[in-house]
Amino acid sequence: MTTYRRTALRGAVGFETVIADKVPMRGGLFFERSSTPPVLARSDHYVQDHIDTAGVALSGGLRMGGYDVSLGATAVLGWGQALALRRGGDFDPAADYAATDARTTTFMIFVGGAKSAVKQLVETLIED
Repeated sequence: MTTYRRTALRGAVGFETVIADKVPMRGGLFFERSSTPPVLARSDHYVQDHIDTAGVALSGGLRMGGYDVSLGATAVLGWGQALALRRGGDFDPAADYAATDARTTTFMIFVGGAKSAVKQLVETLIED
């Protein structure tokens, strides 16, 4: 059994502003360096993918009557290496793994600030 240690670097920077005291705008950039070991060119056993990621998040919303609700989107790109299953030819049924480039793409749409807005809405409904 072997161990491997690599410092995982993560970082983020963001902003928040309100236009005309009614339109909150939020955004940020973030990244993460993979802490997994580099993928070997060939292997007889599978190991974790080695993928670094970077992304951006942006949202805009509305503040009215004590409510603050924003609609936003996040995009994340990943790049690195993974192992792909290789099968031998007809006379060599043994399987092994070979390194291949790996890419990931994630896109999410989200509602932000909804927790306090929903709480205020429920309290308003209960009071009435």
